[in-house]
Amino acid sequence: MPAWMAVLTLLNPLTYAVDIMRRTVVAFRPGESSQSFFDPVTWAGRQVPAALSAAVVVVFCAVTLTVAVRRFSRAD
Repeated sequence: MPAWMAVLTLLNPLTYAVDIMRRTVVAFRPGESSQSFFDPVTWAGRQVPAALSAAVVVVFCAVTLTVAVRRFSRAD
C-alpha cells in the first residue's frame, strides 16, 4: 500500500473497529495465531493495544454524536 494511503488508513476509526473484531475472532480459534490471519494495526512498528483501539472508536463515536446532536437540535 502506498505511504499516503497507509496514513489515511490509520486515521480511519473503522480500521480500529475491524482490528478489535479480528482479534476477537482469532481469540476463539485455539491453536492459531493472529499473524496467520491478518496484520494487526501498528504505530511505528508496535502493535496497537486492543484497549487503545477501543478507545479510538469510542472517542470518535462520542465526538461525532456530540456534533450531530448540536447540529440537529437547533431550530431554524
